[in-house]
Amino acid sequence: ALNCRRARSMANAAGRRAAAVEGELAAPASHAHGSGVVFVARCVVVDAATVLAPGLVVACPRGPGQPMDVKAVGSPGDASVEAAVRECGAAPLVVECSLLIPGLVDIHTHGVGGHEDVTLFWTNPSYSLSAAAANGTTSLLATLTLPSAAGHCCGPLTAATAEAGSGGAAPVVQPDLVAALSGAVGRLEPGCAVLEGVHAEGPVVADLGGLPPGEQCMSLKRFGELCRCLGPMLRAMTISPSKEARPSAASGAAPFARLSMLLSSGVTPCLGHDKQCTDEDIVKTLAHCAAAETGLKPTEAALEGAAACGAGQCEPTGWPEKSASAACMADPRSRSLTALQRFPDSGGVPRPHITHLFNVCTFHHRDAGLANVGLLDRLPGEPALAGPSVELIGDLVHVHPWAIAATLAARGSRAVCFVSDSIAEPRPGQRLSYAGRHLAVQAVTEGASARVDAEHAPGLAGRAGDPPPCRVVLEGTETIAGSCDTLWACLNRLVTRFRLPLPAAVACVSENPARIAGLPHVGTLRPGCRADAIALGVDVAGPSGAPARSLGDALAAVSKLFSAGAGEVRLEARLASGELDAFGCVRMAAAREAEEGTAERLPRLSKGLPAFDRLVFVGGVPVPR
Repeated sequence: ALNCRRARSMANAAGRRAAAVEGELAAPASHAHGSGVVFVARCVVVDAATVLAPGLVVACPRGPGQPMDVKAVGSPGDASVEAAVRECGAAPLVVECSLLIPGLVDIHTHGVGGHEDVTLFWTNPSYSLSAAAANGTTSLLATLTLPSAAGHCCGPLTAATAEAGSGGAAPVVQPDLVAALSGAVGRLEPGCAVLEGVHAEGPVVADLGGLPPGEQCMSLKRFGELCRCLGPMLRAMTISPSKEARPSAASGAAPFARLSMLLSSGVTPCLGHDKQCTDEDIVKTLAHCAAAETGLKPTEAALEGAAACGAGQCEPTGWPEKSASAACMADPRSRSLTALQRFPDSGGVPRPHITHLFNVCTFHHRDAGLANVGLLDRLPGEPALAGPSVELIGDLVHVHPWAIAATLAARGSRAVCFVSDSIAEPRPGQRLSYAGRHLAVQAVTEGASARVDAEHAPGLAGRAGDPPPCRVVLEGTETIAGSCDTLWACLNRLVTRFRLPLPAAVACVSENPARIAGLPHVGTLRPGCRADAIALGVDVAGPSGAPARSLGDALAAVSKLFSAGAGEVRLEARLASGELDAFGCVRMAAAREAEEGTAERLPRLSKGLPAFDRLVFVGGVPVPR
C-alpha cells in the first residue's frame, strides 16, 4: 500500500510538472524572450572547473531582438545573483531542476535530412537544427563535403580545373547552399539549435575514407575562391598534412600556402583524412601553425604562397546576402566576433586540431601517423610543439572503447572533444543518396556499441522502443560513412561506460568543442555566454502555466536542503583533490536530500542522464518536447 501511494504521488507530481512545462512552452513568445529565466538547481555544472551545489543561474535578454545571456551564476544569497533576479523583472520563468549543464556543441555533423542528397542537407538547415535541439545540441557547425560530381556542392572537376584551377565555369560551392547557410548562421528559430558556421571536410585531403571524390589537388586560386565563397561562415576545415607539406605540381601551390590562408582567416585547421603523412610532414605542419601563433616571420614557402594567391585573395569577402527575416531573433556574436575574441589564448590564431582521431589515419609503433601525434601533449624532441586537440566519434562503432579510453588517459579531457559525425537518422534499412552513391543504415547487433547501448538503454533513451544503435556504410561495402549518433548519447557513455567525472564529461561535448572552433559565447554557463542549457529533473513555474513553485518557494526549498555554501565548499574540495568520480557530485547531494525524504528528485547517473525529464533551452527559450 505504501508503494502504491508513493507511486501515485510521484505520478501526480510528474503530471503537474508536465502540465507546467507544456503550459509554459505554449506561452506567447514575448514572455519567453522578455522576462528572463532563473534556474534553481541542486547541482550546476558551470564549466569543467566550476560546479555549484546548489546553484542559481540567471539569464536576461542581451538586447532587443537578441537571445538571453547568462547574467549571473552563484549560490543562494549571493548579491550578484539577487541583483540579476531583480533585473529579470516581475515575472521571470523559474526552472527548478536537479541538475543543470551547458547545452551541447557539435562541430562535426553532416545533418540528418532535409534533402534527397546528403551533400545538400544544409540547403534546408531547419530540419537538422530542430533534430539537434531535441537531443540537447544547442550549437553546431554544419559539415560540408565538396564532391566534384555535377549537380552537387562543387562544379564538375575537369582536367583544366585540376591542373590550373580555372577550368569549368561551375562555382566552388552551389549558390543556393551558400545562401541557405548564410541566412541561418546566428539565427534563433523556435525549437532549433543555432548554426554557428561551417566545417568544410576537405576537399584538400589525401585519403577519402567515406567522402565522395572532390578536388583533392585544388589549386591555390580555386582554394582562395572557396574561402571567399564561404566567407566568415567558414570556422574549420579538414586538410591533410601531406598535401600541404608536399603539394602536387598540379595544384601549383607552395608548401603550406593553403594552410596559411586558413590561419590568417581565423579558420581552425583540422588535420585529417591522411594515411600518407610522415612524421616529418606532421612536424612541419605543426611548426608552421606554431610560427603563426607566436608571430614569427613566415617561411619562404608561405611568402611564395601568399604572392601566388594574389593581393586580398586570402581574405573572405564578408557575409553573403542574409535571407533571414528581420523579425527573427539572432545572436550577432555568431557573425561579428574578431579572431582575437574567438581565440584569446593564442593571439587570435586558431590552433591545429585533428579530425575524427583514428579514422582515416594511421597508427604504428615505428611509422608514426596522425593517430600517434594525437596521443601526445608535446612532441618528443620538439618541446616548442604542442600536440593538437583531437575529436573522437563516440558512437563506439567508429572507435573501439579501449582506444577512446587510451586517448582520454593520454591527453586528459581538456584536449579531447567528442562529435557525432551524424549523417542520418537511426532508421535501419534506410537508403540515402550521397553524390551519386548510396548509403545504407544498418542496425548494429554485435560489438561494443551494441553491448553498451543495450546495457544502458533505459538511461540513454529514456523511453522504450527506441531504435538500436546504427552505423552508416557505403552500400555494398564495409566503409563507414558517418553515424546516426547524438552528443546526448555520447555524453551518457562518457558517464556510464568510461566513468568520466561529470564536469569533464560535459566539457568534452560543450566547452572543449566550442573552444576549438572559436565560439567563446557558448559551451559554458559563465556570465556573458548565451543561455543554452539542459535542465534535468525539471519543475517549471511561470505566469502562463500552473506554477509548480514560485521563485521564493524554489529558493526556500534549496536553502532548506543545503546549508548555504557548505555543499559548494565540500564539492570544490573533492574536485580539486581528484576524489570526485562520475557520480560524486550527485551522491553528496543525495545524502542530504535523503534526510528530507526527497532523494527521488535527483538524477541517477549510474543509469545515464535521464532524457525523460529533460528540458533544453536555446538562448533562454525552452525547446518544445
